[in-house]
Amino acid sequence: MAKSPKPRKSDIVKWALLPYQSAWVKDKSPVKVCEKGRRIGISWAEAYDDTLYALEGGGNVYYQTFAVDAARGFINDCEYWLNALRNLSLTAVEVDPIDYLHENTTAEEQLSIKAFRIDLPNGREIVALTSSPRQFRSKGRPGDRAVLDEAAFMNDIDESIKAVLAFTIWGGGVRVISTHDGIDNPFNILIDDIKQGLKKYSHHRIPFSQAEDDGLVERVCHVIESHKTEADRRPVDAAMIAAKSEEIRDIYADNADEELECIPRSRLGAYYDAVLVRAARHPDAGNPGLADPDSLAWVGIDLARKQHQWVASIIQDRQGKTRLVEEVILPDAHIDAQDQAVSGIFTRYNVAQVFADEIGLGEGYIENWKRMRPGQRVNEGRGNQWVSSINGLKITGVRAQGDRRFEMADRLKAYLEAGTLEIPDDRELFNEFSLFRTVKSPAGSVTLQTLENRAGHGDRVWALIFALAAKDDGLVEAVMASGRLDYDELMDHNPDAARALMMEAYNKRRMTPQLPYQKRSRGGATW
Repeated sequence: MAKSPKPRKSDIVKWALLPYQSAWVKDKSPVKVCEKGRRIGISWAEAYDDTLYALEGGGNVYYQTFAVDAARGFINDCEYWLNALRNLSLTAVEVDPIDYLHENTTAEEQLSIKAFRIDLPNGREIVALTSSPRQFRSKGRPGDRAVLDEAAFMNDIDESIKAVLAFTIWGGGVRVISTHDGIDNPFNILIDDIKQGLKKYSHHRIPFSQAEDDGLVERVCHVIESHKTEADRRPVDAAMIAAKSEEIRDIYADNADEELECIPRSRLGAYYDAVLVRAARHPDAGNPGLADPDSLAWVGIDLARKQHQWVASIIQDRQGKTRLVEEVILPDAHIDAQDQAVSGIFTRYNVAQVFADEIGLGEGYIENWKRMRPGQRVNEGRGNQWVSSINGLKITGVRAQGDRRFEMADRLKAYLEAGTLEIPDDRELFNEFSLFRTVKSPAGSVTLQTLENRAGHGDRVWALIFALAAKDDGLVEAVMASGRLDYDELMDHNPDAARALMMEAYNKRRMTPQLPYQKRSRGGATW
């Protein structure tokens, strides 16, 4: 019987490491930086690579992190990999990790600085330290490697990075690994510099969602089950994996973007209160089957084609509250699909007003919608609602920029604070609210930023913001933007606004109404 082939070290990469871990290990760049989600095993993969590197004589490895327990854990991981290599007959090295206090330190420093190390027979060493940048100053001989783990949480990451970059002068390497700890943290500033091309370092971004796609949660389930007694052990199946994924995301519900998805929090924190967003959830929201086809509906559209999602949000007033009754979401939608979606919304709902994002491609799309099939009925069952009447009135392009951006976002915040908004109980929608951040510039001004996750840049929330603006501003803004006055439409929609608009138009001469303060009745009489 033929013997099984002897395993190779490269087989470990294939068998033991998940794809994103393998990609990190295979990257031999002098300096590489990884922003990551929590507990995805990058440090464990780094321990494998560092163990092999030192074992094969590449150089010493100096590992630094912010906590003693983490330093000890890294050395334990290296010991694990040495044992795994020995069990596979890939090395005969046997080591016992040892603790030691640094030489040439004061008594006070000895109380606070402790290191863990592995000495290999070839003279190489793997040493784990806590976060004192000065410990790197005497290191960095040819081939030596420095690893900064959870760098964002170190006391002085800038000094540590400055110290370890000297390792590259004599052919060594630097690895910087961390989850995020705020948008203005030096680690995130380093990431931004790399993205902008200011730092020529290799960059890996591994959110939890990518690790999950690569099999992380399945691996977690297998490990958990392997530690159970045989009687309690269950087979790992799709249901178990899905439940574990849900459990992990529930743990980090309020901080999932930063802790799991590599999206740092901004300096001033979340714009929308997570507690208020949760309180707005309603079981009937998001169910088009429960919408009232005869009640007025307002629509907000956040446009996209090649990037992010095209989203239309439809809201109605229901029992004293405003409910998000339906979302139409089109990823990578061609303009024909968008046209069909808009036509479908006018068919299903008694639309009072549409506000659509006019920035970028929006303006052209909006003009196209205004010209759709002029003169044809939108819905045979809705009397005088014609597509031709949409022109200049029913669909309005809005530019959410500058003060207007804050104003519109504040409108949604006001609904949440008043408890008058109902939204679906949807995890992805909830997560999108957390992407909205207020950021203070160096000059002290505050701006509203929308961060980005795998679904987009808050597209669904922006569509809802546009819908609420359409409801509150309604035909007033549409008429002002069109430069003409359809007084019947406006008076039916909002009499007070109609009268106020007439006065404004008369005083500012922004429009020329047919007769100020005169309403034409459907029968032709005036009053």
